[in-house]
Amino acid sequence: MFTFEVVILGGLGGPGENSSQCFMLRPYRSKGIKSICVDGGAGAAQICDTLMLQQKPVSERDQLAFHYYEPDDQQYFLENMIDKQSVAKFGFSSETLDSVSQERNALKKGYKIYQGIGEYYVTHPHLDHISAMVVNSPLVYEPPLVSEKTICGLDFTVNALQEHIFNDTIWPNLTYGKLQKLRVKTLQHSQWAPSSTFPQWEIIPFQVCHGCKVAQDSKVYSTVYLIRDKVSRDVIVICGDLEYDYEGENHKNLLDNVWRYIAKNVPFKHLKSIFIECSSSSMVACENLYGHLSPPFLIHELKSLYKFYGFTNDPFDLHVVIIHVKLTVSDTDPRKTILHELKELVRGEEGLNKVRFSIALDKHRFVL
Repeated sequence: MFTFEVVILGGLGGPGENSSQCFMLRPYRSKGIKSICVDGGAGAAQICDTLMLQQKPVSERDQLAFHYYEPDDQQYFLENMIDKQSVAKFGFSSETLDSVSQERNALKKGYKIYQGIGEYYVTHPHLDHISAMVVNSPLVYEPPLVSEKTICGLDFTVNALQEHIFNDTIWPNLTYGKLQKLRVKTLQHSQWAPSSTFPQWEIIPFQVCHGCKVAQDSKVYSTVYLIRDKVSRDVIVICGDLEYDYEGENHKNLLDNVWRYIAKNVPFKHLKSIFIECSSSSMVACENLYGHLSPPFLIHELKSLYKFYGFTNDPFDLHVVIIHVKLTVSDTDPRKTILHELKELVRGEEGLNKVRFSIALDKHRFVL
């Protein structure tokens, strides 16, 4: 039984600008063009590129898949980055394509799909999570596809967007005025909010830590979103950038609050997947993670969730999708390295050896 479709418009954590984090969600097999996005680092251009590639034969499409490393290893890469028990396909669903089939070119099709985005749920206001959302925003007034969008987030995100982005200096304040088509909405920490795009969905945000500011001795925060379908009771979890919960003076274990809530309120059979960052390999020193996870720390967090569920020897058959990997100047694709490290680490962890890992490959659609 499937509940969600998640299209990876952008699954990487930089430093390239063409695949920053953005996930487009809709109910499984829903008709029309409606969707919501978690983050907005990629957008209309990536939608158009995906549509153009979907028109090509599979053999040509594979060669054009986003893959900078080891070109001779292309087939291995495509076959091993996504867990074989999971359902993931290239591009948009047939229902989405049918909704734009009357348009004559990829640009018009792509812009129409973009106009179907009703809400953005932004995890934090760093540029790699908002850039396309901002640059694409004038399209809300583009005839004949005028649309309305709501940008949602916790107070630290919404305040930053209003003060530093939509301020008529960095970007026109399209959130202001009588003809307002772009709205902002402040969500409340750990409180469910209904989706205006999909009435059967409700979304709850949790504030988590994302390292410290460079010039000040203060914390940077991000968000973990739980999206729940009220009919099926299924839940997916999509994380922004975050750091592991460490013990220390004056430190609040914010991630533990998320895992504790999930274990208490989401029956495990209804936890469809967790999309969580693992930005760097274990070769990167802790002090150089800058508020991100590496494989050992991700395993630490999965162990915490396992314990909060009260499992002991139970198989933890959980699908974890790795997001926000940072590309490095190296011979080996860091996504491949991180995936290998994670699989090796869970082999030795009692209860976690059934965890299934996939990489969030651009232009692919996960069915969950």
